[in-house]
Amino acid sequence: MTGAAQIYDVSIQVIFFLVLIVCAVTEVRENKIYNVVTYPTILLGLGLNFLWKGVPGIQISLFGFGVGFGVYFLFWMMKGIWPGDVKLGAAIGALKGYPFILDVILWAAIFGFIMAIFTVGIVATVAIVKGAAKEIRTIRTRKGGGEDAAKEPEKGMPRIPYGVAIALGAAVTFVCWLPKVNISWVR
Repeated sequence: MTGAAQIYDVSIQVIFFLVLIVCAVTEVRENKIYNVVTYPTILLGLGLNFLWKGVPGIQISLFGFGVGFGVYFLFWMMKGIWPGDVKLGAAIGALKGYPFILDVILWAAIFGFIMAIFTVGIVATVAIVKGAAKEIRTIRTRKGGGEDAAKEPEKGMPRIPYGVAIALGAAVTFVCWLPKVNISWVR
């Protein structure tokens, strides 16, 4: 691998992991993935792939962008995810290209499913504990009948930070793709 190829490869990987870390952290802390991270990543992905590989590079990058954006846009339209998740998928697609984004989408779905099951389990456990505590209070105060003068409004399911699932899916995809990538510069 030539010096220019090493610089290209390292720069793509550094940008990739910085974006994943920043987006996962902001998603957990603030429930947001910021445009100031995703838009420049899209432009850098398109630009770097064009500069290094020319027209085939921009084609792979644009197709990855389109697939990442398109798939996650459909989920956003069904109110399954938030706009930041769509832009993160598009950014990863633009940066790493078409075949890579397909694996990211698959792994992100697996991690999202695990997060959803975990969230449902926690919500159900909390509901059972609250219901049991309410019944114990009713028995202790002898109100009887299970009547409750001040009912709590029911809350919906908590938001699942799907950007974290996308970041985890992208990281696992990177590890799975290592044998396919020439990383001779590591030695």
